[in-house]
Amino acid sequence: MSNNKNQSWKRINRRSFLKSMAATGAMASMGATHPASAAETASGNKAAAKSWRDKPDPINEALISDGGIYDVVVVGGGNAGLVCASAASAKGASVAVIESQTEKGYIPGAGKDVGTVNSQYALSQGAPRIDEDDFLREWARRNLIRHNPRRASYFVKNSGRVFDWVISFAEKGWMDENCHVLSCPPRPSVLMEVSGWKFFYGTAVFLNNKKEPYGVERWQELLNIHQEKAMAGGAKWFFQHHAEICDLDGSGAVTGVITKTADGKYVRFRARKGVALCAGDFSKNREMVIDILDTIRHEAEARGDLNLVKAGVPAGILVGGMMSLTRDGSGIKLGVWAGGHIEIGPHSTMAGGDPGTGPWFLQLDSKGERFCDEVA
Repeated sequence: MSNNKNQSWKRINRRSFLKSMAATGAMASMGATHPASAAETASGNKAAAKSWRDKPDPINEALISDGGIYDVVVVGGGNAGLVCASAASAKGASVAVIESQTEKGYIPGAGKDVGTVNSQYALSQGAPRIDEDDFLREWARRNLIRHNPRRASYFVKNSGRVFDWVISFAEKGWMDENCHVLSCPPRPSVLMEVSGWKFFYGTAVFLNNKKEPYGVERWQELLNIHQEKAMAGGAKWFFQHHAEICDLDGSGAVTGVITKTADGKYVRFRARKGVALCAGDFSKNREMVIDILDTIRHEAEARGDLNLVKAGVPAGILVGGMMSLTRDGSGIKLGVWAGGHIEIGPHSTMAGGDPGTGPWFLQLDSKGERFCDEVA
């Protein structure tokens, strides 16, 4: 290891690693996981867990093989996990990425829109600088002050810087061809305040409008660059490994994770500095949707039938994104089973409006006329 790399690594400790992951994890959120119920996660479970919140029985140690020890173990190789692995390896950390997808069918990330505050890229495209206090006040108002102020402030102060780092590895001219900032340069017809509700510029849209009739999404191409960079730095991907449960020491600190391979074998990966849970959302786990997403549950209750809630299928009150990604909530389960908690509700879906109806809105200018493609 070079002297520079040694010096870089000296700047990483458990606390600084977890702080940096808070910034990278705030930018994106859609890793992939393998479909397995809580009852299936432990070998020889005598009875199924009562709910997803119930920690499964311990896995028989005799069935667990050693997967090695790494500075950082990343659960999920999607948007957040990939950027996490890239950042950690850049600091000289040894990294293991636990990914349930197959290597051949691996989708490194989903989506095309990345919202940040005051990135240099957005400012260079004409986005006005956002007043951080105004943004935080609007965030608090929309969440009825139920949000985590410290986490919100960390996002506001760091998301732009992290985004600029993420795109810094693209070739010269790549961003000009494959990305733009939504509604920038600003136009008078774009409403930034409606009935007291404020909106802000800064969403980068990774879409090449010159390709195909509706453009081609390019965010995954940028993530591929980061995977190559992370692997060049020594990061290792373990495909078809589904994280089953975190290891804890006597103090309750997370020290590693136990995975289950496609052929049913258990493997323990130990972490010196930390485990980053980046395994995606729970939109295809119906039990978690009903339990956590109050707006979805209330909609079904208002119609008199919880059976209307459908997770990951095109029927009923639909919740779910890319059908090829599992989104079983396993990363959230691992966090809860390790002693974490879900913040107080009510909780809504990522989009607002009538639950499960998809793109339901129109963008209207000051004359009440539609002026753009709302899903671009």
